[in-house]
Amino acid sequence: VAHSEAGGSALLTAVDADKDQTYFLAAVPQASLRRSLFPLGELRKREVRALAAAAELHTAGKRESMGICFVGKRRFRDFIRSYLPPQRPGPLVCVESGRVLGTHQGVSLYTHGQRARVGGLGGRWYVAEKCLETDTLFMCEGAAHPALLTHTLEVGEAAWISGSPPGQLDSRASPSALACSARVRHRAPAIPCSVAATEPPPPPQYTARFATPVNIAVGQTVALYDGCRCLGGAQVIARGPSLHEQGKEAGAAAAVRGAASVGPGAPGCLQ
Repeated sequence: VAHSEAGGSALLTAVDADKDQTYFLAAVPQASLRRSLFPLGELRKREVRALAAAAELHTAGKRESMGICFVGKRRFRDFIRSYLPPQRPGPLVCVESGRVLGTHQGVSLYTHGQRARVGGLGGRWYVAEKCLETDTLFMCEGAAHPALLTHTLEVGEAAWISGSPPGQLDSRASPSALACSARVRHRAPAIPCSVAATEPPPPPQYTARFATPVNIAVGQTVALYDGCRCLGGAQVIARGPSLHEQGKEAGAAAAVRGAASVGPGAPGCLQ
């Protein structure tokens, strides 16, 4: 955190990119940030361990903790079930062929982009889409499948670190797109994007358009950056069309254009 004499505070990325926590801190309000200190932000992990060893702290060589600490050794599925209404089983359907691949034990136990085991099938299968009305999970094979990726996200009201949106997005003036970068998960690389107020209004909802496609679920957070400065964050409320959907639409449009160019009565056409 960088504190200025004028009273404002900026949230900056850590020197050690592997330990940077700005993705999780993107919604911290300015009033709280002013009273915060992050003394390890300018140190790398090896330097912190060296300081701990010099101070003879028993944690100097301790292994790093991974996973969700409050879940403990329980399976995450068993943990989350206790917070959900009773779940109904439903079909696992291939997003490409429409073939039923198997059965799941409840759509709320899965999230978009999650790897899910499909009994009897090899390969790595992932959740591409959820249909709550029919309790259907649409699946795709491979972590880079186009059904997982989109160039566009709709996000809700943003939490701006400064307390107000950047000038380009100020709805009181003439809003324009904000050129920035974004992270869609912790330790993910920052991806160039543009953010604009939704049209038609009302703001403060925004559309984020990414230079390269992203894989993120509704409900997750997008953290926005201007270089090493975190601008704030917002929750994803809708995904744009996936690359798979765009491909199907482009294919259908090409087929229509092809049929129109052949015309009625042309050789080879069925009458």
